Amino acid sequence: MSTAEILRPAFRPARIVCEQCGTSVDAACNCGAPYVPAGKRAEAAVAREPHKSDRAIAAELGVSQPTVSRARRATDTNVSVAKRVGRDGKARKPPAARMPARPLERVEPAPDLERDPLADQTEKELDYLCGNTDKACRRLEAYVAAQPALSNQGRALIVEYLQRMANKYMALAQELDGRSTS
Repeated sequence: MSTAEILRPAFRPARIVCEQCGTSVDAACNCGAPYVPAGKRAEAAVAREPHKSDRAIAAELGVSQPTVSRARRATDTNVSVAKRVGRDGKARKPPAARMPARPLERVEPAPDLERDPLADQTEKELDYLCGNTDKACRRLEAYVAAQPALSNQGRALIVEYLQRMANKYMALAQELDGRSTS
């Protein structure tokens, strides 16, 4: 036996479920019906039972909890329920939404002070960066407008990216303002 054969990871086929017969297999069944990906099964389960927790649905379907969480965020029927029932049968409040950072107050320079050259250079740099941010936003808007059939998952990815960038800007602003939380 060669070293390459020893070090090669074992092949693990994906678990898939047949839409027609419900068979869960590693390879393929012979019924000819299309297979349902884990994300689609999770979306259907969340829409059918929004009161169940992500972990409870994941355990029923045999998929991971993050798969069900992504499906819950991606569904149009992301219904807010007062409590979710977990795997243990207990009802609990769903996770709270993260609170956005508080907006910064605009700091105006004192009118009697002269502007230093570094402030002028900083303002030019910020104008350039804001222009690039505006271009990026217009490009993203054009992309979304050109994709009329953009999936919920695609929209969720765009929203997640924009929120991540907004959080980075807010953290930097708070750090510069002396209100850093870290």
